[in-house]
Amino acid sequence: FNPDRVAEIGESIKFSDFAGNGFEDLQTAIGKENFDAILKTGDFTPDSGFLNLHKGSDGLRLYFSKKGNTILVFAYGEFQPTRYKLYLEGIWKIN
Repeated sequence: FNPDRVAEIGESIKFSDFAGNGFEDLQTAIGKENFDAILKTGDFTPDSGFLNLHKGSDGLRLYFSKKGNTILVFAYGEFQPTRYKLYLEGIWKIN
């Protein structure tokens, strides 16, 4: 992830683009090699629970959106009753 680069995805991002896409399903969408590269560069590790869910900022669960060859990873979740947070964790281009 290079924060000095601008990524053009060519369209807007909607909540529905990532809400149903748990980060753990990303490996199926892009392959093990690309998934492992995102894990390493994003510094994402699974939690200690039996589901092995990956967590991002503020311990929120990770989700992804795939737009062509661009992968956007978000941390999203409820942090207080009826209060939610959304973070853009990173943008990756894959081959």
